[in-house]
Amino acid sequence: MPHPKKEKSGRVSVTVEFTADQMSDAEESALKKLGESLSVQGFRPGKAPHSILREKIDPSRLMEETVKLLAPGAIKKILLEHGIKPIIPPKIETVSEKPLTLKITLIEHPPVEVKGADKISIRPSPRKVEEKDVNEMIDYILSQHAKPPQADKAPAGKEIAKPMLTDEFAREKLNAQTADQFKTRVKQSMEEQEKRIAKQRCENEVFDKIKTSTAVELADELIEEEMRDIYSNFLYSLRERNLELKDWMKKTGKKEKEFLEDLRKQAKDRLTLRFGIRHLIEKNNISFTDEEISGAVSKLLSHLPDKERAVALPLYEKGASGWEQLKWEMKVERLIDAMIED
Repeated sequence: MPHPKKEKSGRVSVTVEFTADQMSDAEESALKKLGESLSVQGFRPGKAPHSILREKIDPSRLMEETVKLLAPGAIKKILLEHGIKPIIPPKIETVSEKPLTLKITLIEHPPVEVKGADKISIRPSPRKVEEKDVNEMIDYILSQHAKPPQADKAPAGKEIAKPMLTDEFAREKLNAQTADQFKTRVKQSMEEQEKRIAKQRCENEVFDKIKTSTAVELADELIEEEMRDIYSNFLYSLRERNLELKDWMKKTGKKEKEFLEDLRKQAKDRLTLRFGIRHLIEKNNISFTDEEISGAVSKLLSHLPDKERAVALPLYEKGASGWEQLKWEMKVERLIDAMIED
């Protein structure tokens, strides 16, 4: 088997030529498999002679099935002999049929460099909550407790009167001992919200800095795979809004070429950011014990009713997709937190 050709983008390609005996054996197996679903007069399903099956089955379909039978073994051998670790499904192309020659393309993790990663640091700057902000929020809350006047007693056009914030009203309606305590609680809540907003803003800045600092060459096959994933998720979101793609494109004025260019840019940005984050996680040896991940799983599922939790739990067993996704999110969170100053 020829030595694989490796590229900087992580693309690995190898051309495999099969012997006549390999081709003949695989073709016979393909005929048998296709014949099982083919109705031939005078024969029970799967019992027709191969000579008759050859006349009934489209040669291109037979070749396709033959390649499907031969390719997995060839790919397995390539992976074992050369230690290749693909991250997306392989691409298989038929170069020639006689002798049968396949070009197999595999995509590994490409080399990644994040320049100046140690200099990425963002300080949150939450907006200061002013007294007028607190008063406006309290005024809004009080308006929710306003009672409309009785129609037969209220003068036409009279505005609904809001209650006064008194200690008594605070105790009866707002679960606070005094009006001042309620004001303090509102201010603290607004300040916490501003901190969360500021942190989210910092996280977005960190992600942007990681993406722009990441140098990686992306294989077209990898970009196309990511585009398919984005496209699939986008179609799902449209269905959730009872929209078809053609209707959305007409509404937004998007042309097909522009839409595909947007998809490609999104795919490249997502891949670049993901590879940059993965590189930094590995560089900083960020990891979690099974006990830590189990604790996070318990916390994540704790709010679910017993029946729903029982259904979700298998998805979060060690090694399952939920477990791996949560582990990845925990690593990303720790990486980002280290880049945001207290």
